[in-house]
Amino acid sequence: LFNKVSNFAFIGNAIMPLGDTTVMAVGEYRCSGTGENCQQPTKMLYTDELYGELKCINDEATCIIDGEETRQILHVEGTGAGKLALRATTFKDG
Repeated sequence: LFNKVSNFAFIGNAIMPLGDTTVMAVGEYRCSGTGENCQQPTKMLYTDELYGELKCINDEATCIIDGEETRQILHVEGTGAGKLALRATTFKDG
């Protein structure tokens, strides 16, 4: 997930194209113990002028992004020429 949507400073390696959709598999998403799959120690995902859609593969909000009470889950620094839509996603402890 980090590699698809974090496009600020310490960027991921497979950023979704502007206007595209990233589909998450059902499950819980967390930073690893070492944090290499998080944008910053205090933020899991950080987007800058990114637009498109981030959604769960189903519409039951069973894709959970867990901040583990230590991180902000998503920081959006503008969306450029379009909208950033989040669909059927649960934010937990962020």
